[in-house]
Amino acid sequence: MKEVRQDRWKGTLPLLTEYRVAFDPNREGLIWLGYSDTGIMLTEDGGKTVVSVTNFHRGEVNQGAYWRDKLVRSSGSCVSIAVDPARSTTVYASISGKTMASRSGGGGIVIKTVDSGWNWAPICEKHGLDDGIIRSILIDPSSPVHNRTVYVASFGNGVYKSVDDGKTFRNTTPRAMFKGNTRIMSLAMAPSDSQTLYLGVGGSDGIRPIYFAGPGGYPSLKPEMYGGVFRTTDGGKSWRKCNKTRELPSVQDVAVDPTNPKIVYAALYSEDNLVPERTGDASWRQGGVYKSTDGGDTWERVLASPDDDRKGRGEVQGICINPVASEIVYAVVENHGVYGSHDAG
Repeated sequence: MKEVRQDRWKGTLPLLTEYRVAFDPNREGLIWLGYSDTGIMLTEDGGKTVVSVTNFHRGEVNQGAYWRDKLVRSSGSCVSIAVDPARSTTVYASISGKTMASRSGGGGIVIKTVDSGWNWAPICEKHGLDDGIIRSILIDPSSPVHNRTVYVASFGNGVYKSVDDGKTFRNTTPRAMFKGNTRIMSLAMAPSDSQTLYLGVGGSDGIRPIYFAGPGGYPSLKPEMYGGVFRTTDGGKSWRKCNKTRELPSVQDVAVDPTNPKIVYAALYSEDNLVPERTGDASWRQGGVYKSTDGGDTWERVLASPDDDRKGRGEVQGICINPVASEIVYAVVENHGVYGSHDAG
């Protein structure tokens, strides 16, 4: 890449994992990009040039000794981003390692800017947020603009909630409810009811950070330590595992219908390790896209994971619902591309 002017780069980005894209709702052409290795980046001109917002001529995010020590074994990856819909100069993002092979290399923190990325402040243990890879950050749009409610889903830990604009956090998920499996992968808020959130927990394989963890990685799993979908309808005061009729052992992503908080989709990896041969239901091993119309109590598989001789078994990594036409649903399938439905699955 070439630096065309101070802090602005143009050209082809190296081949990196793109974790997250967040669009500024108020400023056209301003897009936040979360990468592995290079962390959070920003384009202010619709992609013509990019800015690495956490270094170069902007405020260093790792200038403090605490951050340097935390990230010394980290690539500085950015897995999650949230832009405040009313004051889009305020942005939350995450910085973490890519691997859970060792605890020191797999931790992470949240960083926050209130001036479009010129300066950043850390949110970490001293604010109540335990060390961990942050898979999702959500801002409640119905909360007071200058005193936002913020949710953070942390791999290996749980769901944290702040009711004071990110100044302090507390864990809302009792550890016992996970029954040993805290491989948290996705958190989604119902657009029509911000008190309803769905949490997706993974299994023995899947996208980062599970990809590097494997069946024995942190946190380690044994047979029948299934993941699944959990739900709160009171803003995190209480949670319950809501897949009553079947196990969903390896959930990678969840998405909620924009008009109906009881309609939810889940992207599942195939599960070959957690389901016992003799006592488990063979259908629980099947990945794909699953849909519930009753708040997650019952589920129907609406897309089977594709499998062919050339590309192998495809695994569903992500799910997205069109915000203005909820019958349009997209699924990202590893090695097979993007699948679309125009009839709600």
